[in-house]
Amino acid sequence: MKRVIVLGAGLAGLSASLGLVDAGCDVTLLEARPHAGGRAFSFTDRISGEEIDNGQHVLMGCYVATLRYVERIGTGALIRRLHGLSLAFRHANGESARLGAGALPGSLGMVQALLRYRLLSLRERLGIVRTMASLRFFSSERAAALHEVDCRTWLMSLGQSERAMECFWTPVVLATLNSSPATASAGYLYTVLRTIFFSGKDAADMLLPEVGLSKLLVRSAEERLVERGARVALHQTAECLEISGRNTIAVRLKGGEMLSADAIVSAVAPWSLSRLLPDVTEFDTLRRTLALFEPSPILSVHVWLARDPSIPVMTGALGTAVQWLFPKGRDADGRWRVSCTISASDALQDKHPDDMRALLAHELPLLIPGLSAQDILRILPVHERRATFLPSTGIDPHRPLPRTEIPGLYLAGDWTATSLPATIEGAILSGEAAARAVQQDFSLIENSR
Repeated sequence: MKRVIVLGAGLAGLSASLGLVDAGCDVTLLEARPHAGGRAFSFTDRISGEEIDNGQHVLMGCYVATLRYVERIGTGALIRRLHGLSLAFRHANGESARLGAGALPGSLGMVQALLRYRLLSLRERLGIVRTMASLRFFSSERAAALHEVDCRTWLMSLGQSERAMECFWTPVVLATLNSSPATASAGYLYTVLRTIFFSGKDAADMLLPEVGLSKLLVRSAEERLVERGARVALHQTAECLEISGRNTIAVRLKGGEMLSADAIVSAVAPWSLSRLLPDVTEFDTLRRTLALFEPSPILSVHVWLARDPSIPVMTGALGTAVQWLFPKGRDADGRWRVSCTISASDALQDKHPDDMRALLAHELPLLIPGLSAQDILRILPVHERRATFLPSTGIDPHRPLPRTEIPGLYLAGDWTATSLPATIEGAILSGEAAARAVQQDFSLIENSR
C-alpha cells in the first residue's frame, strides 16, 4: 500500500485525502491548527455559546465539485437551494433595489434580473447585458489575454459607467475575487461571469447551508477518512520537507520526528509552503513560483442586535465600508445576529475594536431601516489576514499544476491552476486533481516494473 502524507486539512487537503483513501492509499493528513477546515470552519463563541463560522462563504449552483463533495461525505441534505439569482442591494443614501431572476430559465433569468435592477439607468443595464452576452463568443486566446489587464480597465473599455462600477461591478469583483477592480485580473472575472451565466440553468442558484461550515464540510469528511483507515493528525506542525530517496520524499515535524512517504501532497498556502522548502537547488524553481503569490485579507464582523434587522438573506451594501450583510437569526438570549463581510480589507485589518464599533454604528443604520446605534449590543471581528491569494494581473500563468519537479511532491490548494479565483469550489477541485495525479503516477511506476 502506497503511503501518502497530505499537508494541510483545509478543503483542498480533505478533498485530496478522500480521493487517495478511496484509491487504496495509506493516508496521513497533517494539520498545524487544532481543527480541520482551513479558512472554512466554525467555532464556539465564548460569550453567546453559538457556533459561528469564521467567515461567510457563499455557495452557488455552479459549484459542481462542492456538491459532489458534500454528497460524498453525506451532508448534501444540509444545503437549501434558492432557485434563481436573488440579491438585495441597499445604498447608504437610502436607495435600494433587488437583483432577482424571474421565471425565465438559465441565462434568460439573469438577463431579466439585470434589466430589473433599478439602481442603474436602462442604458447602464443594457450595457451590462451586452457585456455578459459577449462573453459567449470569446476565443480562448482572447480570454487568456484578459489576465494581463485589470477588471476596471477592461470594464471601462467596454463603456461601463462609474455608476455601473459602483452599484454592480465593484460588489461583484470584491465578492468573487477578494480584490479591488483596479488590481484583480479581468481573466478571473471573465471566468466567474461565464460560469454563472452560461454553465447551466441552475448555475446562479444560491445554496444556503442550514448548519455551520464545520458540520457541513469538515467533520463528516474527517469521520469518513478515519473510517477508511486514514490518520488525521491535528496540531502537528510540519517544519521542513526533505528528499530521502529517488522516489521518496519526507517531512520533518516540529520536534524532530521524520515522516517519509511515497508521495506528499502539499495543500497549504503558497507562503506557508515556502517556509517548508529546504535550501537545496532541487526546490529553486518551486521557491521562485511561490514568491510570486501575495495574500489578500477578508474581515468578517459578527454583530449582535437588539432587534430583528429584517433584511434579505444576502444583502449588498453600497457606499459603505461594509460590503455584504448576512442575517443569522436569533440566539437563545433573544438577540439578533448579522454577519458583515468586507473583502480586500487591508485598510481595516489593524483597526481597534472600538473604532470598528464606531464605524458599524454609523453605517448599519444607513443600511438597515429603523436601526439605531443603540441597537448594536456587541461586535466580534474575525480577521483572515491571508484569506486568499491576490488574483492580480499576470499571476495566472504562474499558478502551478499538481505535479512538481520534485519526484513525489504534489500541490493542491485554491491558488493552484484551477482556472478559478480562490473559492471553496477551487480548493475542492484542486484536491481532486492532486489525488488523480498521485494515483496516475503510482500506476505508471507499478506498470514499469
